[in-house]
Order: sequence, then structure tokens, then C-alpha cells
Amino acid sequence: MRGSIGRRLIGVACGGLIAGCLDVPAHEPCAASNRDCDGDGWVRDPVNPDARDCDDRDPTINPGAVDDAATAADEDCLATAGTALAGVSSVDGELRTGLVSIGFERPTGMPSSLRFDGAELLARTTEACLGNQEEGFGVSLFPAAVVHLRSTAPIGISTSVTTGPAIATRQVEWTVTIPATGNPRCASGVTLDGSIRFTALPGGQVIRADEVTVTGTAGGSDTGTCAGPFACFDQPLQPILSSYLSLIRIDGFVDLRLDREATARPFPATEIVRPTSTTACLSGAAGFAPTVALGWLSTGAQGLRLKPPEASLVHDWFNATAVPFGSYRATTAMAFAAGQGRCDDDQYAAIDEHLRPAPVDGFTFLAGLGAYQAMLTGQPAYEFHARANLRSGVVIRVSRGGAAGYTVWRRPLGGAPVRLARGVDFLAQDDADGLKSIYLPSLRVDDRITIAEPGQEPPP
Repeated sequence: MRGSIGRRLIGVACGGLIAGCLDVPAHEPCAASNRDCDGDGWVRDPVNPDARDCDDRDPTINPGAVDDAATAADEDCLATAGTALAGVSSVDGELRTGLVSIGFERPTGMPSSLRFDGAELLARTTEACLGNQEEGFGVSLFPAAVVHLRSTAPIGISTSVTTGPAIATRQVEWTVTIPATGNPRCASGVTLDGSIRFTALPGGQVIRADEVTVTGTAGGSDTGTCAGPFACFDQPLQPILSSYLSLIRIDGFVDLRLDREATARPFPATEIVRPTSTTACLSGAAGFAPTVALGWLSTGAQGLRLKPPEASLVHDWFNATAVPFGSYRATTAMAFAAGQGRCDDDQYAAIDEHLRPAPVDGFTFLAGLGAYQAMLTGQPAYEFHARANLRSGVVIRVSRGGAAGYTVWRRPLGGAPVRLARGVDFLAQDDADGLKSIYLPSLRVDDRITIAEPGQEPPP
């Protein structure tokens, strides 16, 4: 009896000590609101009910989780039905987007194949004089390209930067030196250092960003006259910096449209006067499946030219003049589609949106990636306000956020926010640079996109 009372008194004393000194809260069941019972960062009663944790007993099930395609489970607490978006990838030395694939097997690190629906489109020739003038789908530094193609040592390194599905990129680093002596040579020794980033976006879009720095090894203000045989030429030539796409002739010709003119014309037998347009469409005769809308944006631009007989459409930075020392940039945007005789409005919209992007408050457009990147990092929520209709899709890059994940919302003008489904309404990935890339297939003017961590969802 005495022992029992003693134990009871000790228990009361300890209980009072614990409650008074350690401030232990009263017990609440896990079903209570604003509790995170499974510790996954998501609560049962969030700001917006559409972001509630539908199973607060399981940390793998919450609005920030990713549904496992191999199971019928609903890990992200958002039951959806719809067609999965087709993403992009960079695997095994190849970029893939839609029906387009670009291979990078060459020793120089540049693309060695361009395939549409399994058909090779990259212009090739067995004649050394024609094949070495300009380097297929790669960077054209004529005559510098000829110099390195005559060498047995590879000069380019190609590496994968991001692998998709929202955006995939490969980076090529290269260097070329044209000496002041020997043959071929430049009046003063010239070194060209370049980086080229090939980016694939969903829907058959490819962006190529070139940056070339020209420096001299023997002084002077520019490269001066470069002389020597340069493959098949035996007269002095000036360097040409170009960004271009070479396509195979099928059925004898490839049609070209400039400035979206209604009437196509075939590539001529000889080079024509270069037009001033920086937008063009390549299409073909019977048997030529794809159409390709192309546009260029660069410093030091000289316009377009046609380069027969390989049917190459070329955008020159400099042509027939000495290239001054300094750095030069060029962005080439391409949109591929199944052939309809001419490029359609969606292809032109893609080119326009990459080369003439709509301004967005708080975001910077990276032309070389075709993506909008947040100016501020480390935010718990980001809002993207569309100032124009974006028909060809948009990539938004923000901070990666915490381990609890995030949700993506679309609020149309005058409407309530709607939570979007990953894989159906948007694609997302974590990139190596610590940012997150999110691809949306389209946006209407005045749409507001919110990317939110737990508790930062837009109110209903």
C-alpha cells in the first residue's frame, strides 16, 4: 500500500516537472489540421485544398511526389487522365526530340548525323573538295574548318549537359589555330576558340548557340589575308564565320522560302545573291518528309546565302572580309515538322518565340537555351506571367527548392488557379547547375504560372 502511494506521488511529481520545465504540448491526433504526421513537408490543411496531403501516414505520398508510371498508385494526390507529354533526351551521344535525332560521333565533337523519322538529312559528299569546305551541321569556320579537317588530331570535345525530359543539351568545346607561317596561313597567327551548345526542346525544336573568340598571336587588328590551298582552293581567301544547316537533296531539289513568302523556289545551280531575311523555311519535293523553319540572331550578322551544290542554307557572321579580333555570338533556332509542302504557323511561332521572346517581369530569357530563368534564386514560390500567347511551349528555370518538392499551378485571366499534373500538363527536371527546368506546352496571354513549395500555393 505504501509502495503504491509512493510510486503515484513520484509519477505526479515527474509529470509536473516535465510539463512545467520541458513544456510538452498536449497530445493531438495526426488527423488534426496543419499537422505533418509523416514528416514529408506537406500538411492535411494547406493554403489551397487542392494541395492537401492525401495520406499523412506515408511520406512517399504527397502533392510534391512523382507518380510511378509502373504502378496504378496516385503518389502525387492528383488523379489525372490525359495523354503523356513527349519529352526530350540526351543519351548515348545523341539528342532526341520528337522525330528528330542529332548524333555526335565525329572525332571533332560536332554532329555527325541529323535524322528525321529515321531518314538522314545531313548533307554528305564523297568528294573531299566539297565535303571539306564547310562542316555539315557543325560550326562553319571557313577556311579554319578546312585547316582542322586536314589534321588527324581531334579538336572538339562534346559532353552532355542536361538529359531531359523538359530540356536536353550538349556542349561542344573546340579550338583552331591558323599559323602565320606555313601553308595554309594567315597574315598574323590567328586562334579561334569556340563553344557550341545544342539544345533540344519538346516538339521537334532545336536551338544552336555559338560563341567564338578570335585572338591574334602576332598582333594586328584583324586576321588579315589568309592564304594557301585550303583544300581545293589555291587563291587567297578571307575567313568566314557562319552558322548553317546542310540538307540532302531529295528528288533533285529542296525548296526554300524566305520571309514566309507563298511561293517556294528550288536551290539554284549556283550561289545567288544573299537575301537580307533572317527567317527561312526549307521544304522538299515528293519524298522529302520534313519541313524546317529556321531563324538566326547574331552579332556581326551579314545575312543568308545559299551554298551549292550541297544545298546548304548559311547564315554568315562575316563573309569576304577579315574577321576582327573579339567575341561573336550566334543563335540558330530550328523547328522541324512533318512535310506539308511548307512550314506551318506553329513552326514560325516557335522561331519567333525563341528569337523575339516576350518580356517577363522577374525572368531573363536565355536565347541560347530557349528558356526563361528567374532573376532571384532561393524563393519558396515563383510566378510566371505570360505577356503573350506562347504557342510552341516554354521552359521556365527556377531554384530547385527543398526536399519536400513543389506543385505547379495555372491561373487563367479571371479564373481560379488549377493545379497541373506532372507528365501530362508539364515536364520537370533537376539540372546539374542547381536549377529546376519546367516545360509547359503552351501559355495563353495573361496566364499566371505559380511554382510553389508547401504552404506557398496560390489561394483558391
